[in-house]
Amino acid sequence: MSHDAAPMTYEDAVARTGQDEFKRGRLIAATLVIVGLAAFAFLYVTGQVKSAWQAYLVNLVFFMGLAQAGIMWAAIARTARGHKWASNLVRYAEALSAFLPIAYVLTLIFLGAGGSSLYSWVKDPIAQKAPWLNWPFFAARNAVLMGALVLMSRHMLGLSLRPDLARLKDKVPARLQALYAKRTAKPAPDDAKTQHTLLNLSPWFIVLYCLVYTIWAFDLMMALDPHWISTLFGAFIFMSTLYTGLAAISLATIWTRKPLGLEKVVATEQYHTLGKLLFAFALFWVYSYWSQFLPIWYGNLSEETPYVVLRLHAPFQVWAWAVFALAFAVPFLGLMNWTTKRNPQLHQWFALIALLGIWLERNLLIQPSINPAAFDLGPMQIGVMLGFLGGFVLTFLNFASKYPMVSSLGIPSGAPTEWSGGH
Repeated sequence: MSHDAAPMTYEDAVARTGQDEFKRGRLIAATLVIVGLAAFAFLYVTGQVKSAWQAYLVNLVFFMGLAQAGIMWAAIARTARGHKWASNLVRYAEALSAFLPIAYVLTLIFLGAGGSSLYSWVKDPIAQKAPWLNWPFFAARNAVLMGALVLMSRHMLGLSLRPDLARLKDKVPARLQALYAKRTAKPAPDDAKTQHTLLNLSPWFIVLYCLVYTIWAFDLMMALDPHWISTLFGAFIFMSTLYTGLAAISLATIWTRKPLGLEKVVATEQYHTLGKLLFAFALFWVYSYWSQFLPIWYGNLSEETPYVVLRLHAPFQVWAWAVFALAFAVPFLGLMNWTTKRNPQLHQWFALIALLGIWLERNLLIQPSINPAAFDLGPMQIGVMLGFLGGFVLTFLNFASKYPMVSSLGIPSGAPTEWSGGH
């Protein structure tokens, strides 16, 4: 069976570009940003400095990962030549990355303004690990590596957008014409050359992501407990980050395709494919967890087991089981069903549950290393999360209100010319 959406011309698909400004959504998101700032400030001024930076780090890792995973899925789709399932989704995936510049500034704030208070080895250096675990080198390498990844992400987004901006610069509302004219002032390469460049850069972009997020995971999360080591931890984080990106793409399309007039573009078959990928990543998440847990359990080494034992006993035991249920069991069992994959109203709940599960997992990975006595998740910590959520949604809606949410380039097929079958 073919997985093509209902036919619709590119001109029809982008006819509403800039027409919906998402004023209500942006106002709500801006309000959430204020809530987050107030919650962080309250924790800080009441002397709960570690708790404030702890909540900041959890949400920085989670929401920056969401933004990065979106554009990574665009690169993955191009590398896989996934034109059947991804051509109409690729711009949504790219749009999630609109939060990346802000997330990078937030990273610099964390590295420069107080994040060091969370790491015990800053005040009590470990002689054997000091060449790697010293704050100047720690901050510098993460700022440089994440900066390189963000710059590459912006470059990929710019390459993908320019052909569309050139086509639409005289057709968008007057308020956007100056922006489009500025972005297309220099002559752009023809579509074939731009597509070739994107296809060639995408595999290298994926490699850069894997490298940077491995170091990011080792440094920002694993180094909170400097005596624990897991060589699988980097892969566990960058793959679970891709899991959250899939869920975010699903929700973004479900919640905005109607106001953007894209019901025929992002249709049943796209949700079926996203549902299958979410199902697969739920299974891969538990496989990655088990691959990490099993060697630690049977090895029973003193430098490895305390990290796991701490998270599987009170006060964290209930939360560990909640993470297992939300990140794996519920999405896996729910998305087995053909209907739940294809029905957006059902599909969205499993995407939300998966996101909640991975957000709780990030808390469970970070918080016990900082405060092993209690799971520090109260109203103020949730307030900080709402602030990050507001910033993420605000940048996405700002992008969707200005730029076409369907790519004219799409993604070419990787099938040979004689191929004529369906999926």
